[in-house]
Amino acid sequence: MRAGGGFDGQQLRQMPSPVTIIIWINVAVFILQYFFGLLWEEVRDPESHQLVALQMGAVSREVLAEGKVHRLITYMFVHGNVLHILGNMFLVYFAGKHVLKILGTKHFLGVYFLGGVLGALGQLVISGPNDPLIGASAGAFALVCAFATLMPELELLMLLYFVIPIRLRAKYLALGLVGVSVIWFLVASIFGAGTHIAHLAHIVGALAGWYYVRVLGYGGGPVKLSELRRMRAEREARERVHTKRQRWSKKFGKGKVVNAKILTKEEDDLSDEVDRVLDKINREGFQSLTKDERRILEDGSEHIGKGANRR
Repeated sequence: MRAGGGFDGQQLRQMPSPVTIIIWINVAVFILQYFFGLLWEEVRDPESHQLVALQMGAVSREVLAEGKVHRLITYMFVHGNVLHILGNMFLVYFAGKHVLKILGTKHFLGVYFLGGVLGALGQLVISGPNDPLIGASAGAFALVCAFATLMPELELLMLLYFVIPIRLRAKYLALGLVGVSVIWFLVASIFGAGTHIAHLAHIVGALAGWYYVRVLGYGGGPVKLSELRRMRAEREARERVHTKRQRWSKKFGKGKVVNAKILTKEEDDLSDEVDRVLDKINREGFQSLTKDERRILEDGSEHIGKGANRR
């Protein structure tokens, strides 16, 4: 940790990834519930009028009607049995690590939680008012479809039933998982079989993951991993420039009157230099800057915001 209270690059690299943190939280909640009997609540069944023990954190339509909107997040960290959590955490780890490497932490979390929230809302539409929903399946399916959209032609070696090795492309893995969910959803809707599994949550979560990545501009065709990383670097550079401009706009925005006569010739030159550096970042990325150009940005942020507001 630096003297100013922040973290340096080496410390940030040593911190666990968001994929690992999500898995740890899920495992910790599962252990507390099933090995220590914690995080349970008693709810009165509306039909039998008897008290029923339910896992704390589950979401249902009635729970949302009570204003407990946070359950749309907490339900993703609650699981029913060992196979349930193992299956979901395998998908989170397998697909999540690739999505994280290509899109970064911000968009990894965006895919995961958007898929989980929308998946829950989709499932609750067709569920009973008191039917509890638990599990990270919707978020996991979102990550799988996001990964398959990013790298559809990547060949994977999978173990069917953890025993039989098979090779398939990422796009076929996603299509297979979603296809099975669609079939079971139709079977459950027509015959009422397997209704304890949230198939619609899987489908909606998968669509959310696919759409999220498409909005970012990926998925138009087969792309090499090196190209995806280059696209990520360019996007993050643009985001850094946008953030810098927002900070400057707040400090030297339209609401603050600046007397042009007060600005010295040196500050005008610095403003032009800042414009030039920002243009270079947009063209070539932040990593292309020299030490002198980085110093110009730092000086510009301290003295003037004119260059950022001029555009």
